[in-house]
This record gives sequence, structure tokens and C-alpha cells, in this order.
Amino acid sequence: MYSKGKKIKNIDLVYAGGQRPSTELGRVYNYGGSKPEGGLWTSPMGESGKSVWQEWCENEGYNTKYYKKSWHIVAHDDCKILVVDADLSNVEDYLMQGDMGYKVLDFEKISLDYDAVYFPDDVVSLYNYRGCLRGYDVESCLFLKPKYDVMDDAEYKEYTRKKIEDERREVEEKLLYEMNNPRFAMKKMHEEALRRERQESLKKHEEKEVVLEKVVEEKTEVINENTKEISVAEKRKRAMLRRIAKLNTTRENGVIKPKRTKLEKAYLVMMDRLKNR
Repeated sequence: MYSKGKKIKNIDLVYAGGQRPSTELGRVYNYGGSKPEGGLWTSPMGESGKSVWQEWCENEGYNTKYYKKSWHIVAHDDCKILVVDADLSNVEDYLMQGDMGYKVLDFEKISLDYDAVYFPDDVVSLYNYRGCLRGYDVESCLFLKPKYDVMDDAEYKEYTRKKIEDERREVEEKLLYEMNNPRFAMKKMHEEALRRERQESLKKHEEKEVVLEKVVEEKTEVINENTKEISVAEKRKRAMLRRIAKLNTTRENGVIKPKRTKLEKAYLVMMDRLKNR
């Protein structure tokens, strides 16, 4: 429904109410609840052509007569909009203790840094019945300062037509400039070639990394297998040495010699030779 940054201003925002909203806003005040006094509440346009707030009111049967009229709200290019994150991490510094025993947004403090606050649909759904956004039923945008234009349907249609024409003209002028300036066109072709070369180089690098990871995995498996074999052989060797030591002890104490394996006998002969040197 939305994306952060400049694209947030391209959303079709709608104000629903009894009369055309003013482009002059007074100061926004906190009153201890989850919503402030003042500001201009708007909502994005839904699939029906009405705002999602109007759709919610019709579904809930809430004050439908008052919210029949609507106007298009277009944010200025320099309007700074705070988009609330799903985990509320970017509004932690704007929370204060409310009158109902839970924390709420400090809109007076927000207005010092931003011109509007946008509440995405997923955030509203998550915190509507708990926390600082209780009572927020639909996706909405609250303007704290008059950084917007108000238009009726005819005005908004003309605005949209003019905007499309301006964008088309900008593209045409850019293409014409490139055609009339071979050096610029060559520069763009060179940049495109470099971009493709970087992409291919990155792809080859990623492929090499995949192959290298596979080789490392295979070598690791071999090393683990060898380590396992060495550890088993070492255990057998230590067990054999312990048994030989036990045999030496029994021989020194005059105990009858038990049966020995050929390898154990060879160890004993070798140890005797070393002692007699």
C-alpha cells in the first residue's frame, strides 16, 4: 500500500468530512489519549474509489451521512512524513505516558521534527487494540502542519493530467537531449556497459564463492572423517599401552603371566631391550 521515502507522497490521500478542509492548521496538542487535538486526518483511497476510512464507516454503519463528502489531499514535495515502523522502533523517542495507563505518541514533540505521521495498515492492525495506537481503525496519515493542497475531483483530475504530461515531457526532453548530444549518448552507453560488466563480474564472483564453499565442505568432511579414524586408532593404542603396563606390573609381582597377543609381546621385548641398553 505504501513505501517509505518520497513515494509516500504519491499515495492518493483522501479527507472525508462535512466541508472542505482548510489549508491552515493550528497547533497540535496532546490531551492524554492516543490521538491529539488538531491536525488533519486523511486516509488512502481504497479499491472502491473512496477512502478506506469511508469504507470502514459504511461497513460499521458509523456516521455515514457525515463522511459522504471527500476531497483529495496532495502532500507538498518538501513535506517531511514520519512513517511508523511495525516494531515502533522509530517512534520510541516520541512516546509519553498517557492518561489511560499506557504510553501514547507525543504529537507535539513529533511536530518539531516532522510535518505529518503515516500509520501503515500492518501497524494499525497490530496495535489497534493495544498500546499507543488504540482506536486507530484504518491506515491513515495525520498532517501536523499545512504542508498539503486540497482538491476536489475536477481539480485533482486536472492535477493528475498535468503531472502525467510533465513527466512525459521530461522524458521526451531527456531523449531529445541525448539524441542531439552524441558525447552524452556515448557516456550513457559507456556507463551501461560498465554496469553490465559489474553485474557479470559480481555473478562470476558469486559462482566462485559457491564452488569454493562446496570445496570447503568436501574438505571439511574428509578432515572430520580422518580425525575420526585417527581418534579411534589413538584410543586402541592407549588401551593397548594400559594393558601392557598392567602385564608388567603382574610380572614384577610374581603373578603368572596371562596370555598376550603377538603385538603385546613385541612391545614387551622392545621395552626390555631399551632397559638393558
